[in-house]
Amino acid sequence: MKVELNLKDKNYIEQVIYLRYLMQHEEKGIDIFKLENNKEEIMLKISNYVYKHLGNDLHIFTYIKDDIVISMCSLLVFEYMPDWHNNNALKGVISGVYTREEHRGLGYQKTVMKTALDKANELNINQLMVNTNNEIAAKLYESVGFKKSENSYKLRF
Repeated sequence: MKVELNLKDKNYIEQVIYLRYLMQHEEKGIDIFKLENNKEEIMLKISNYVYKHLGNDLHIFTYIKDDIVISMCSLLVFEYMPDWHNNNALKGVISGVYTREEHRGLGYQKTVMKTALDKANELNINQLMVNTNNEIAAKLYESVGFKKSENSYKLRF
């Protein structure tokens, strides 16, 4: 079953927080030792963020089976200065895209992703962004309409 989480969904939120932690194990270049040694701190930071933003500028979509979150996707909404082609001035970022390993390749993530896209459309978001260095994830994003951009720059501190 597809569900957009709200603050009353504490059991599912706690599962999402743990899955967000788990997905970091699969990121390229991650220091697993450092991640594991800071697990409690990282989980607390994720939890604080989710409980502060959920239902405001954060929307979390899940696929739940047998009371377990098996797939998730987040939509972060940003308001920016309006311009001539976008009076609504909202942009979105898709983040926290993850499916438990044993449920991958079964279409759950695509279902959850489409629910997030429907929400973005409902909110009149004019542009969605997603970043990935995962080829399988890139194929999913392209299958729901994302196009690769060549004009993206990053600065890390």
